[in-house]
Amino acid sequence: MRLVGVAGLFTGGGTTPVRDAVAAYRNADGGFGHALEPDVRDPASQPAATEMALRIMDETGEVHSPLDFAPEPDSLARELFDEATIKAHLDHLAHAQRDDGGWMFNWLAWSPAAEREWRGFLTVDALRILRANGYVA
Repeated sequence: MRLVGVAGLFTGGGTTPVRDAVAAYRNADGGFGHALEPDVRDPASQPAATEMALRIMDETGEVHSPLDFAPEPDSLARELFDEATIKAHLDHLAHAQRDDGGWMFNWLAWSPAAEREWRGFLTVDALRILRANGYVA
């Protein structure tokens, strides 16, 4: 499992193998055990193993865009990015809409319920950003 994480961290590999490897240590109660944290060998969920799972996951999926820092034309951070960069990210956001009408996040989902909830939030946020930048009425 550690080698999968290293490949994702240092070679730009995908995050799915890391998620799958960490998920193998997950228990039915949502915690982690089974010696994921080397000092705690217990198969039962333990805080140290759960912390280790979160640390490993933190090293992998989420990427930020200039729109995370400057989503609207009057955002304080907008002057940090040239217009071509902002336009490229707005075009990408506009084209990232899925067939079901929503947007997907760029980090790993912990559960189907969390995925649905985050997609709803991000869909509203994407529409808000696109409207503020004149992409939708």
